[in-house]
Amino acid sequence: MVFKLLASVAGVMLAFGVASSPALACKGSEVLFSDDFKAAELDSAWEVVFGEWTPNAGKLEAKSDPGKLGLMEYQGDFFPSADVCVDVVAPNIKDMAAIVAGVAFSTAKGPHYIVMRPDGSVGVLRYFKGWLKPVAIQKFDGVKTNIGAVNTIRAVWKAGDPTVQVFINDKPFKSFKAAESNENRKIGLYVEGEGNAFQFSNLKVTAPPK
Repeated sequence: MVFKLLASVAGVMLAFGVASSPALACKGSEVLFSDDFKAAELDSAWEVVFGEWTPNAGKLEAKSDPGKLGLMEYQGDFFPSADVCVDVVAPNIKDMAAIVAGVAFSTAKGPHYIVMRPDGSVGVLRYFKGWLKPVAIQKFDGVKTNIGAVNTIRAVWKAGDPTVQVFINDKPFKSFKAAESNENRKIGLYVEGEGNAFQFSNLKVTAPPK
């Protein structure tokens, strides 16, 4: 079953890969952080919590063992306000509903996971004393489901406001209320690939558009 994150990572924070073209989103003019994953090694500020995360010529290959998760968190800065976008390509497997990848952000009241399945489903999960679903996993026609498709996940939030807006391929999905608006918010990437590798690329964080 997807989303098997153990309670042991409740205090840890937490879109799909490869892109020959840049991410569609991130509308802010001020770039706060970006990573094209073209270096031979990960930026030293990335902390691999679980799984295997390997940069390869502009593509970040992310793999988790069957029944386990992959999680990586950026420790180089806080993002109380952000417009986050990343491109993702899913592996080609038979059961597309069994795997997932997405963007994460941390709060003191539990990490939040904006996730997408290659079968065309999107949702938001939160772990705090158990699993919660700020947005139930549901089909969304903004997701490209063809094999090898590049999907762009975008999340936008502003300081002092718990509202988070989610877009897939520049199409509005849902807005939801995070557990809190926090000054020490970190971002991360997350996968459950059942032994198969997702690919991320063109990660960018800008100040949210005004």
